[in-house]
Amino acid sequence: FSYDGTHDALHDIDIDIPAGSFCALVGPSGCGKSTLLGVIAGFNIPYSGHVCIGGETDPDPVERRADIAYMAQDGGMLDVSIEENVAFGREWVDDDGVRRGLELGGAAGFVSELPDGLEHKCGEGGSGLSGGQRQRLSAARAMACHYPILLLDEPSSALDAASQLTLRQSIESLHGQTTVVMVSHRLEMSAGCDIIYVMDGGRIVERGSHQELLDAGGLYAALW
Repeated sequence: FSYDGTHDALHDIDIDIPAGSFCALVGPSGCGKSTLLGVIAGFNIPYSGHVCIGGETDPDPVERRADIAYMAQDGGMLDVSIEENVAFGREWVDDDGVRRGLELGGAAGFVSELPDGLEHKCGEGGSGLSGGQRQRLSAARAMACHYPILLLDEPSSALDAASQLTLRQSIESLHGQTTVVMVSHRLEMSAGCDIIYVMDGGRIVERGSHQELLDAGGLYAALW
């Protein structure tokens, strides 16, 4: 994949993510993790190679995203209520779905303490919330429905240790039901993954479980 048609942001990528597994993409800043997540989501279209999902090769990007929940680094909060933000883009999300998302995203606690609760207005771009609250609501939005594939781009970058643990436990609870692919600089978030792909310079340089990669003594072990 190339952004400018001249320099490859991704090259020689060959990965296999089994359905229902928990996978992490890790590596130094600028190595291509978020770009690869965008390829899986269908936001970034590679100029060569193929993306195969559920036995289908190069599915239509729009149709593909109907099966994907995507949590971006910038959650894109709107100046509407918390309930509307969590359900945004999904007309079928009911109250139970909103509550499910808030619990899994670790947002139920702070929402319950707000005077207006679910009716609290988030402000333009989420200006009425802290960075951690915005991130928890972004996670809640992604987890409000049972999507086959969940893509998470730096889901814990603005979270404190306790909130990070809650989110990690929620993600792990989806194991076997949802295919989770997560980009994270915080390696403790990826330690329990089935498989970790280590990226550097736009390509995969290591792959394995947390312990296998530590034992290998390569880039992952150095980052850890």
